[in-house]
Amino acid sequence: MNRRRLLATIGGVGVTGLAGCNAILGNDEEEFDPREAEFQYFFVDETGTLGGTAEGQEPPEDAEDWQIVRNTVTESDWKAMQGNDVERARGYLAGEATDVAGREEFEGTVEEIVQRTQEIYENPEEALDTSSATEGHIFEQMQQEDDPVAFTRALIHATDTVTDVTSSGGKAFLAPNIAEYAVEELGLEFPEYELSGISSTEPTGLEDQMIEGSMRETEDGGTVGTGGMTHLLSLLTYEKGGELQNKYVENIKAHPTSTFRSMLRDPEDSAYREPIEGGRFKIHENTQGAPMWPEHYATDFEQEKLEKMREMGIDIERPGMQLVSTAVNMIDDGLNDRTSRPVDGYRITVSDEIKEQAEDFALNPTKEKKEKIENFGKISYSVLEKQIGEDYRSDPVYGADNPIRIEGSLENPEFYHEPVEVNT
Repeated sequence: MNRRRLLATIGGVGVTGLAGCNAILGNDEEEFDPREAEFQYFFVDETGTLGGTAEGQEPPEDAEDWQIVRNTVTESDWKAMQGNDVERARGYLAGEATDVAGREEFEGTVEEIVQRTQEIYENPEEALDTSSATEGHIFEQMQQEDDPVAFTRALIHATDTVTDVTSSGGKAFLAPNIAEYAVEELGLEFPEYELSGISSTEPTGLEDQMIEGSMRETEDGGTVGTGGMTHLLSLLTYEKGGELQNKYVENIKAHPTSTFRSMLRDPEDSAYREPIEGGRFKIHENTQGAPMWPEHYATDFEQEKLEKMREMGIDIERPGMQLVSTAVNMIDDGLNDRTSRPVDGYRITVSDEIKEQAEDFALNPTKEKKEKIENFGKISYSVLEKQIGEDYRSDPVYGADNPIRIEGSLENPEFYHEPVEVNT
């Protein structure tokens, strides 16, 4: 690569990292590893499916190939990527998810979950034991809920009763990946229905899992803290009366627990929205349970609260990565189509404007806002999948493998590769 050409290409965004580049002799000129340079990604939207997010970011004449992201995914391809999420659930239950540590086979199948969901949703009084506290609560809630919400509650309970998966991490492979498939299989019509994975903090009593700054002493002399953005839940989106609705959904149970106020709730009424300034609060009113700390609860969308938590010394890592993962999950929850999935997660920072827009979408959803965040997910997906070079073993290196800084807004994001030190 010509050094002058590289400097001209990235001149508008700085030359951070060039001083540490590895020089490779060849044809009497130095070549530089793009991984060690800061540069902007440019876009060629060949199918027009990025929804305008790439407009005005066409590559200049001197842009290098590793800077140019070409979107060739058609609208039908995007739909297929979301539609095949169910294969992720099948693979997980069968113990075939190769990227899951300690994978094992679990009880139950996708077909059994869908069948049980249908039984509960279509005839809950007969399918549930209404004399029990748990299923009686589920039945009562379903009688009061919108059809898409009642269906989702039935799906969550079906995963509880059909499978022996109990952790939020394991449950995240099930309902979010089965939901749209089940709706279609059962011939239901829920406009704008979508169940997508998101992540959050949650309280834990395991000291080895508590992150710095989060430890609090309980009344009985114990300690509670949070392990960071490790708890997986879902965002339910659907249309009611022409308007979009959002709900936070706990994948682990179809009924309240001592830790979570409700398994399915409006974001503004959830424990995740409890203000830090309000101090400790009761998860369930009129109960004898000990109050909880609001700084132990926040999802990807509570960006303002997460910032306050960091100011308190609670070391929440990579909030930008979590937000981008949520946007990407809205178009591909199952991971089936992703080439690069770094073990340690994406290293991504996002602008304050993007954080504010994402939080506004969760609290005040509209179809237009949903489209913006989905298009942001598509363009992020394209960057993460972009091959920018090869490592010393000649294995491909993708955008996902290196740090990314995202500036601008959801509708006009600018993506920058940040330099890394490459060991040869």
